[in-house]
Amino acid sequence: MVNSFGEVFEANPGDVEQEDLPRLNGPEGQAQQVLDMYRRLQPEFDKLDLALDQLELTQRGSWRAQLDSGAVIEIGRGSNEELMERTRRFLRTLTQATARYGRRPGSIESADLRHSEAYALRLRGVTTVSADSGKK
Repeated sequence: MVNSFGEVFEANPGDVEQEDLPRLNGPEGQAQQVLDMYRRLQPEFDKLDLALDQLELTQRGSWRAQLDSGAVIEIGRGSNEELMERTRRFLRTLTQATARYGRRPGSIESADLRHSEAYALRLRGVTTVSADSGKK
């Protein structure tokens, strides 16, 4: 567990209501950094009624988020400002991108924000493969 000060501590699982708690993962000694990033990102996702269920900082310094719907968002590496700008650009355009396919932001399966000036998006029930593309 991580407290509100970013300090890691042991807790008795029976004493903690885990349903509403996000899962924060990162390299040892990085708890404060992961908590700070969660606090920056969650309000951005809240604007679209999307909840961060998990946030991870990998050993290589890359950020990955998982929404409560199970969708995985690859945010990538960079400064806090770069990560926030990348996330804001994604969320700012997400409603328009999903509406184009008759979907809502909650229908995300995955998104990859690691591309410069763009992102890759996978939506439930939407494919880019045509029915006859496998036939020759």
